[in-house]
Amino acid sequence: MISKSITIQTILFATVCSLYGCGLSANSKTDQQMSNTITWQAMPDLPGTTAAPSLGVSAPFTGIHNGVLMVAGGCNFPDKPVTEGGAKKYYDALFVFNIETNSFEPKAYKIPAAVAYGMAVTTPKGIVCMGGNNSDTKFTETFLLQWDKATKQPIITALPQLPATMDNMAATFIDNKVYVMGGSYNGAPSNALIALDLDKTDAGWSVLTSFPGAARVQPIAVATTVAGESYIYLAAGFQPAINGSEPIVSCDMLRYQVSSNTWNKECEIPAFEDGNKRTLVGGTAIAVDNTGELLFMSGVNYNRFCPALLREQQQQIATAANNSAVVDSLKAESKAYLLQPQAWYQFNTSLLRYNPADKSWSVLGEHPQLARAGAGIATINSNVYIINGESKPGIRTPSINCMTLK
Repeated sequence: MISKSITIQTILFATVCSLYGCGLSANSKTDQQMSNTITWQAMPDLPGTTAAPSLGVSAPFTGIHNGVLMVAGGCNFPDKPVTEGGAKKYYDALFVFNIETNSFEPKAYKIPAAVAYGMAVTTPKGIVCMGGNNSDTKFTETFLLQWDKATKQPIITALPQLPATMDNMAATFIDNKVYVMGGSYNGAPSNALIALDLDKTDAGWSVLTSFPGAARVQPIAVATTVAGESYIYLAAGFQPAINGSEPIVSCDMLRYQVSSNTWNKECEIPAFEDGNKRTLVGGTAIAVDNTGELLFMSGVNYNRFCPALLREQQQQIATAANNSAVVDSLKAESKAYLLQPQAWYQFNTSLLRYNPADKSWSVLGEHPQLARAGAGIATINSNVYIINGESKPGIRTPSINCMTLK
C-alpha cells in the first residue's frame, strides 16, 4: 500500500467523477490533469541468474522493508522459448534493491525454496511471503522476510503454514492481518478466504467466509477503509473448465466487509469504449491510505485470454475422445497463439482509478509500462514499483519501472 503520501492524497481527493454506479469517466478534465502528473523512471534491470542473465521473471515475491525493495523467486524459460518446448525454471534467488541509491546489492541471497506464483504483502513487520509452487511441489509454507540495514543481510522467519497448498491466489493486508483468497487450494480452483493476525501468529490461519460465485485464479485483492469500515476488494480472476463446464473469466469485483465477515457484489469492471469486456486477470492494485480510493493496473485482455482458455478445454475433450486430428489442430492453434507479436495480446495499459464511496471508475491515462501480467508491485511514499512479469505469454521482461504521482 501507499502510506501517508500527502501529495497523492491531495490529487486523488480533487479527482471528480462525472458518472456513478460503476460508470467510467475516461475524459474528465481532472482525471486528465492527474494522468499528466504521472512520471515514469526506468530502474536497473533485475540482475541475472547464472542460467539466464537479465531474462526477468514472472510471479515473484516482492515488497519493501527498511528502505529496500526485495524481489525473490519467480520463474522463466531460460534455455529456449516455450514455443520450442522450453522448460520453465523456478528460482530461489533474492535480490535487494536499495531505494535510496537506486542500485542493487552486489550479491544475491536465497529464500528457502525455488518458487513462483505465491503472494507477498508488505506489512510494518516486514514482507509476508506465502505459498506458491514449482515444477515438483505446491507449498503451504509462509515466512516473514526482513532486511537488516546494519549487517546488510535478509532475515527469514517462519510463520504458520497455510491450511492447504495455495498458488495463483490474491493477498492483501489491513488491520494488522494478512488475507489470502482464491487461486488454487490443494490443487483445485478456489473460493477460499483465510487470514493471519500478525499479533497472534501462534493462533495460525483462520478460515473465513468463502466468496460467492465462480472460483478465481490469478485475481486481484486490495484493502482499504471507507467511512471507518475495513473492506477487501476482490477483482477479476478466472475459473478454468471444471467437469465439462466452460471456463469463466470474471469481469467484476466483489467486496468483503471485515467486521461482518460477509461478501457482496460491488460492481463490474468497466468495459472499453467500444463495448468490449475488460478483465484484469494477472494484474495488480494498490490502495491510497486515508482516501479509500484504489488504483488497478496491468493484466490480460479478455478477448485474447478467453479463446486460449476455451482451446485448453477443447483439447481436453478431444484427448478424452481419442480424436487425434482435433488435438493436433488445437495444438497448432495454441502454438500460433504464442507466436503473435507483443502488441497483439493487448495487455492492459490503462491506469484505472476506483472510488468506493460512489462506485465510480476513471482512467488516469494509458501507460505502456503497465502492459504486463504476473508482475510484482511494491509501493513507498509516492512511488509505485512495477517489477518484471510477462510482456507476452511465455516471455518475461527484466524491467523494473517506477511510477511516481506528483
